[in-house]
Amino acid sequence: MFELDAGCTVVAWNRHAELFFGTDSAAAVGRDLDEVVPLTRGSWRALVDDAGPKPKVWEVRQGEATRALEAWVQVVPGAADRPARTIVYGHDVTARVEAEARAALEGTMLTAIKENLEVSLWATDERGTFLSWTASRCARSA
Repeated sequence: MFELDAGCTVVAWNRHAELFFGTDSAAAVGRDLDEVVPLTRGSWRALVDDAGPKPKVWEVRQGEATRALEAWVQVVPGAADRPARTIVYGHDVTARVEAEARAALEGTMLTAIKENLEVSLWATDERGTFLSWTASRCARSA
């Protein structure tokens, strides 16, 4: 998607970066990445310095919206093992991150219901004839 020099200045910005971030190459190249694409937390420098073999999900601001980028960082070493260039490539995972957040919230809500409300269960056969009923309070074990 894009390439940075050792100071986190954008030196290359491709079409995918333009589409994802909404900034064209002319406006991005030569500028500090934190100015071009602000993160919701932290700085790009910290993320680049913490690069590893596995992709990470970074949240970026686009106006009022927040988008999630799953990205791999490849550091090209220079003199004295300091990064000469950093290449970042990835894809949009906003929908996945939002779905995971909704699932976590639903899990929290179901746990709260289970631990704090009385639960009633009943059973019927296929004709709707009542078979049994039970009520219990699902108490949290200490």
